[in-house]
Amino acid sequence: RPEVSRYIKETWPISRNMNTDNIKDILNQFNTNWSEEFFNWLSQDDIRKSNINSIVSWRNRIAHGQESNTTGVTLVSVRNAFSTISDLVSLIDDMVKS
Repeated sequence: RPEVSRYIKETWPISRNMNTDNIKDILNQFNTNWSEEFFNWLSQDDIRKSNINSIVSWRNRIAHGQESNTTGVTLVSVRNAFSTISDLVSLIDDMVKS
């Protein structure tokens, strides 16, 4: 697809943390409508942005050998965060397929 080719030409081999701002930027490089759709999806539920960014933060702390801040982290909060990621994957999958 032309969006994939455009993305590779403009960004390869840049690596980023997949926080919400970077996801929005990457989607915008593929297709501005995808970025807008993602932003609208985030806006529908304030906790989505927090969940996504929390997982990125957890990953970074673990990857860099730091202790994780577990204050307020519960099994339910982790499950909800990963549920948000699952919903995000479905959203992006639907955008790419359409």
